[in-house]
Amino acid sequence: MLRVLHDLFYQPMAEGGFFPLEELQNIFPSLDELIEVHCECRAGESGYLIEEMPRPPSSQPDTWNPGLGRVLSLPYSSPRFDGAEGSWFQKISSRFCSRQSFALEQLKAKQRKEPRFCAFVQEAESRPRCRRLQLKDMIPTEMQRLTKYPLLLQSIGQNTEESTEREKVELAAECCREILHHVNQAVRDMEDLLRLKDYQRRLDLSHLRQSSDPMLSEFKNLDITKKKLVHEGPLTWRVTKDKAVGECQGSCLVQGMGAVSWGEEGVSGLHVNTACPIEVHVLLLDDLLLLLQRQDERLLLKSHSRTLTPTPDGKTMLRPVLRLTSAMTREVATDHKAFYVIFTWDQEAQIYELVAQTVSERRNWCALITETAGSLKVPAPASRPKPRPSPSSTREPLLSSSENGNGGREASQADGETRGMLQEGLGWGSLVERGIHRRPGRI
Repeated sequence: MLRVLHDLFYQPMAEGGFFPLEELQNIFPSLDELIEVHCECRAGESGYLIEEMPRPPSSQPDTWNPGLGRVLSLPYSSPRFDGAEGSWFQKISSRFCSRQSFALEQLKAKQRKEPRFCAFVQEAESRPRCRRLQLKDMIPTEMQRLTKYPLLLQSIGQNTEESTEREKVELAAECCREILHHVNQAVRDMEDLLRLKDYQRRLDLSHLRQSSDPMLSEFKNLDITKKKLVHEGPLTWRVTKDKAVGECQGSCLVQGMGAVSWGEEGVSGLHVNTACPIEVHVLLLDDLLLLLQRQDERLLLKSHSRTLTPTPDGKTMLRPVLRLTSAMTREVATDHKAFYVIFTWDQEAQIYELVAQTVSERRNWCALITETAGSLKVPAPASRPKPRPSPSSTREPLLSSSENGNGGREASQADGETRGMLQEGLGWGSLVERGIHRRPGRI
């Protein structure tokens, strides 16, 4: 089928000028090389994979079956899928298979826009060599072929009696599985990149560019196509707004419908809060968490204030772009589908409450965020201060729900203790035990 793609589609498309040569090579990458490799696999050094068994003596004519044979030479043995040849086969297979989605989109768009090209494709598909298959059905054949190699070799190995030959077949099957795993990963990476390019095209950074928040200045020209997509999905971001006006003398925990201002002499005031759920599409990148709000076709990155009147320094703002270098997750005791994501900086800490659609999704989000953040926390040598992660060495994840947070405040004993506990990774139970945070209704 690769030869059909080359003879009936690739070559006529190049001669007919339907695509520039560079673009056509992106649609059918490494097609010539793949054909050459598969032709070599089809015929081994001796020319055949199977040698016909010799005829039995004339006294036993019924025991001979011309369909039976023995392994003469095994072109599928490890040299074909291991070493330099295996690496080359893995490279060109990954290149061709990873661009399947791109190729299908390009061909589909061309058929919609250009009737001449549509007629050409229909005429080529009607030829007998296509075996009634359409072009969109032929492109995935290389991926389908790769999935059959391990099964074929496994079956051959199970029916090979000679131990030496069986070991060769089993080794070749294992090499094929490794190649298939690599190709599958290349396909996923390319699909993720195409999604990130689509998100980048629709990304609206106007709110970040208009913001005076110094923590957002580095994201005003954010390019997510340079990041790696770890996970994505819809979440609900619970943003709690304080209705009371006034500063807390210490730390205050906003949870549910109330928050307590805890000063040096105990409770100094009650802040009544309202929770505002916001539906977001969260992107977990290799070092960032993005909370995207859909507005028509656009994807907004928009901050939200925890107070009715935002402060100029941005300390009461919940940001939609967050670095994962200091992130940790905690479950919400009163809602099994919700979880907290806590971010700490030098002068402040923020707590986001996100709600998944199911308990299993919540567990998955927590595990992936924790794992991604943990991969960024590389311990520094004892003799040197811990270096700050650079954009090239950090991972960016995107998240889709956040809740309330503790903004930076004047330095006080209570604030220092709260930040210390957040950095130590203590749960909400530890915060309550130390009297820093109190649940609403338990004043």
